[in-house]
Amino acid sequence: MSQRVAMQFIIPLLLLLIHSGNASALEKNYIKAKPETCVTTQPSCQINLLLSWQGEPTTTYCLQVEAREPELICDVPNRAQHYKLSLESASDVMIYLVRKQDKQRVAQVMIDVRRHFLNQKRRKVAWSIF
Repeated sequence: MSQRVAMQFIIPLLLLLIHSGNASALEKNYIKAKPETCVTTQPSCQINLLLSWQGEPTTTYCLQVEAREPELICDVPNRAQHYKLSLESASDVMIYLVRKQDKQRVAQVMIDVRRHFLNQKRRKVAWSIF
């Protein structure tokens, strides 16, 4: 009987942990960006990002920004795990967390660029021939 009661509590707890939306806490390597979306009315979007990541503590990482040309940023301080980055792009940008030793991509985050078009209202004409 006690095993059955224990299983009734363990299974829902495991399901809650799996579906909690905190999957990044369970992953070994991850990268996050704030904000993840840039909305603009201009042809390109300018955004200041705060990147944060988690990786193996003994490994040095670089950031690879893939906009027009892939750019590798390796002057990130060791174990900083936070980096401020300014971007300008007309389309979505992928940012990768890369192991410096073997240039292997271990995590990624997408910055979504959205263009918002302002609706131009037409003037109402007070008179008409028809």
